Amino acid sequence: MKKTEEQKAVEVLVKAMDNHWFNPAIFANLIVNEQPLYTQDRLIELISYIVQYQTERFHELTSLGQVDGLSEGLVLATVLNDVIEEQMSYMT
Repeated sequence: MKKTEEQKAVEVLVKAMDNHWFNPAIFANLIVNEQPLYTQDRLIELISYIVQYQTERFHELTSLGQVDGLSEGLVLATVLNDVIEEQMSYMT
């Protein structure tokens, strides 16, 4: 079965991030300083979805009492999701 563009992109990004030498700060700087605003906006949209889905996962795990499986990222995503929702309510 042919892979979608999204699946291919995820595989490339995961491979890069699994490398010990991957530097998220450099990646972020390159996106912000070398890519057009449209690309940056799409990335922010992607990050917003990741935050939303991680928040859902956080709530699923905590409702099952699986607090040992929580990561710093899941907790941070939950806080960020609250901030995003609050800000979006001001914009509408």
